[in-house]
Amino acid sequence: MAKRNITIHDIADLCHVSTATVSRALNGKPGVNPELKDSIVRCAEEYGYTFNSSARNLRTKRTNYICIVTRPNPANIVMLPPLDARRITAETGLDIRMVEVPFDNDLAAALHQYETVHRPQLFIVPGPCGACRDTAFSSIRTKLLFVLSDDAPEGPPAVVSDDYHGARMVIDSLIEAGHTNIGVLTERDATGGMHYQARIQGYKDSLADHGIAYDPTLICSVCPDYGDYFPSTSSQIRESLVPCLDRRNETGMNSDITALFVLSDFLALPVMRELWNVGIRIPDQLSLASFGGWDFTGMIPVSTRSWVQPLDSIIETMLAAATFMVHSRPFHDVRLQNASPAPHTATALHDSRLVVPGYLRRGQSVDPVRTTSIHLARQQSILTALKRTGRSARTPSPSV
Repeated sequence: MAKRNITIHDIADLCHVSTATVSRALNGKPGVNPELKDSIVRCAEEYGYTFNSSARNLRTKRTNYICIVTRPNPANIVMLPPLDARRITAETGLDIRMVEVPFDNDLAAALHQYETVHRPQLFIVPGPCGACRDTAFSSIRTKLLFVLSDDAPEGPPAVVSDDYHGARMVIDSLIEAGHTNIGVLTERDATGGMHYQARIQGYKDSLADHGIAYDPTLICSVCPDYGDYFPSTSSQIRESLVPCLDRRNETGMNSDITALFVLSDFLALPVMRELWNVGIRIPDQLSLASFGGWDFTGMIPVSTRSWVQPLDSIIETMLAAATFMVHSRPFHDVRLQNASPAPHTATALHDSRLVVPGYLRRGQSVDPVRTTSIHLARQQSILTALKRTGRSARTPSPSV
C-alpha cells in the first residue's frame, strides 16, 4: 500500500478494526486494550499516517501551542534551564507560550480558567504543583504533563526522577562509610502527607538489605511555604530538627544521628545554614547527603553528596514526552544524547510515565563515623544553641 495518501480507513482495514477504534488508540482514549493499541500505533507509524492537526484543532477549537507553566517564587525552587522554543516547535509542531501561576494561587483553578479562554494543546507543569487532592486536576480538559512534580496526582502523564534507586544508592554509600543511625528529612503537605515516598522506601529497603532495623522516629518532615521557601523551612529546622540530632536511647547509651539524608537539595541549603549557625560542622560533626544534584550544591563551600538528576536529561525527556502526548502516542523508552555519567536511556514505566536516570556525586559532605570526642563537640554545640532558645533536646517525631 502506498504510504503518502494513507487514511484512517486504511489503518482500520490493515488492523481489522473500526475507524473509531483507530481514533481512540491514536488519541490515547480509553476503551482499547494495550496490545491492540500498540499494534495500531506501530501500523500508523510504519505507513506514515499522521493526523491532520489543523482539521482536528478546528473540530476541538484548540490552538496550536503548548503552554509551559512557571511558578514564580522568591526561592526559585524549580531551576530548569532556558528552553529552546525553536527546538520544541520543531519536535512537536506547536508554538510555545508561558503562563505564570504564583505559588499562593490554586494551580488547578488557574489552569482551568486559562484553558477556557485559550485552549492550548498541552500544559507542561515543572516542579511542585501544590495539590493536596488527587482529584484537584480532574476538571482540566487539556492534556497535562508534570515534570519532577513530587506532589502531583498519580493519574496524569509525568517525567520523574529515579527516586527509589537513587535513594538506595545514597544510603548504601552512607552505610559504606560506617553510618547506621541515618536520619531523614523530607517535606510534607498541609494535610500531613509525606512527599518523596519512593525515596523514603528506598531508604527503608537499603537499611533492610544491610540488616539495620528501621526506626520511624528517624524520619522528620517540614511543611514548606513554596512562595517563601527558605524562611519557612529554616524556622522549622531551627525549632525542631536541631534538637532532634542529640538522641539518647532508653538505656542512656548514645544513639545520635551520625548522617542526615535530606530528600531535596533545596531543603539541604537551609539545613546546612542552620547547622552552621549552631556550631555543627559538615562533615566533621555530621555527614549529610541530599537528592537532586542541582548545580548550586556543587559550588557551596562543602559540596554535598547528592543523587544527580542531569538537567539536560530532564529537558530531553520532557521534550520526548511532550511529543508523544501531542501526537497521542504512548510513552516508550527514550535514548538520551547527554554527556553526563548517568545511563543514557529514560525508561518508560508504563505508557504515561518516563523515568530520568541519575548518578551519585560523592561531594565532600560525608565522612566516616567520627570518634567520641567529635560527638561531644557536636553535643556541646547543640546544648549551647538550646540554652540560647530556652529549649531542650528531645526525641524526634515523624512530623517536624
